[in-house]
Amino acid sequence: MNANRAGLIIFFLSGALVGVLGFQAVRLVAPREDRAPTLHAAAAAPGLTTDYERAIISAVKTVGPSVVSVQTQETVSSFFEEDVRQGLGTGVIISPDGYILTNNHVVADAERIVVKLEDGRQLPAKNLGGDPRIDLAVVKVDAKNLRPAVTTDSDQLVVGQLVIAIGNPLGFERTVTTGIVSALKRTLGGRGSAELENLIQTDATINPGNSGGPLVNSAGQVVGINTAVVGGAPGGGMGFAVPINYARRVLADVKQFGRVRRPPRMGIEYYDVPASAKDSGAPAGVLLNVYRDGPAWAAGLRTYDIITKIDTQPVANAQDYARAMRNKNAGDTITVTAFRPDTSRVLTAKVKLEEGG
Repeated sequence: MNANRAGLIIFFLSGALVGVLGFQAVRLVAPREDRAPTLHAAAAAPGLTTDYERAIISAVKTVGPSVVSVQTQETVSSFFEEDVRQGLGTGVIISPDGYILTNNHVVADAERIVVKLEDGRQLPAKNLGGDPRIDLAVVKVDAKNLRPAVTTDSDQLVVGQLVIAIGNPLGFERTVTTGIVSALKRTLGGRGSAELENLIQTDATINPGNSGGPLVNSAGQVVGINTAVVGGAPGGGMGFAVPINYARRVLADVKQFGRVRRPPRMGIEYYDVPASAKDSGAPAGVLLNVYRDGPAWAAGLRTYDIITKIDTQPVANAQDYARAMRNKNAGDTITVTAFRPDTSRVLTAKVKLEEGG
């Protein structure tokens, strides 16, 4: 979906605070710890709550210790001065030894990352990398015996199911909102030319700062990672989350390599085939500019070739190409079908993908 054509505004939820602000200033936005009870303290008196309320309270207690605040710092230079920009997002602990899942757009450009745990500890974190194709990243803190969240199969979600969002919207730490799964398999225009696909749509209220926080079911199991809101203003539109099943790739990378590998590269730039070329007999596909040092060049592809298929998946435009490459990894060998305009020849090439630079 092209958000510009639809006339919608997409707010990514990293909660960047622009200006020269210190981390203390960011923390002042949150409620004071001595005034706000922790999630563990949420106790319900017997007989005063409904089954619905008890389900929410139980889910929050279950996942609460695994939810963290992610504070970032980035220096932005202009012609006249340098500004220090603070960002605030959310993360969820995925292993006892300090691995934390968040959104890629929360930490991608950060020079400094600090994670605040439920017990108040603030720990420096290292960005182990992320995948912008699915807007997920992993950061690591030096800590042991943390409580990881429990995940479940997000493919089993159904429209109408109760979901709960927990995070730090607008700096208010550990805010809980509830709603339902409004729709599944939504597509949004992402940052730059990327698209986010197969998203969970929810009416649970989310705002800047919720990014990277968990969307959980009534059992307190993580089904998604909140990433964006579409509408006239933050909190006033529709919320979207990346299904937790999409995280399997980044988690597998961390387990095998100790980091998240960058998206694979073919060594090309690609564009939709111009209408004038189609009028001259060129097929639909993507028109290539091929780098001489890349895998595509080594496989025999050349500038002005038009890719029409990757493996068995037809490619009619740039969106099709991005979808075909979404589940590919560095080291994979793909079969590319291409049309060479100057000879009207259809060719196939075996391209071994490299890790992106």
